Amino acid sequence: MKIANVDEAEVFADGDRGPVVLMLHGWPDTRLLWEAQVAALSERFRCVRFTLPGFEAGSRREQLHSRRCSRYILAVSTALTLLVGVSRIMFGVHWTSHVLVGRAFVTAWAMAWLILARRTAA
Repeated sequence: MKIANVDEAEVFADGDRGPVVLMLHGWPDTRLLWEAQVAALSERFRCVRFTLPGFEAGSRREQLHSRRCSRYILAVSTALTLLVGVSRIMFGVHWTSHVLVGRAFVTAWAMAWLILARRTAA
């Protein structure tokens, strides 16, 4: 049940007796993360939870975190791809020319899909 608004955050509390249990969420969750625990604990505890400002669905913070996460994944996958190519050459598994041609092909393939995705999204 909603009990208050504090600095743009709706505060919810369930249970009428017992010690207070404050339930905080992390990124990218909201107060809804705790619904099952509230159902189990509300008979013995007063369960208080809220969604931190900026973590509501579709908020600017959520969009920024999504972009940062995408950039991080892209950077890590690029670094791993380059390291695999270098290790192939270092350990003598492939010729340098084979690795470079393979990377050029994969880059062209990825760029084609990126262009196609941007055209269909527009």
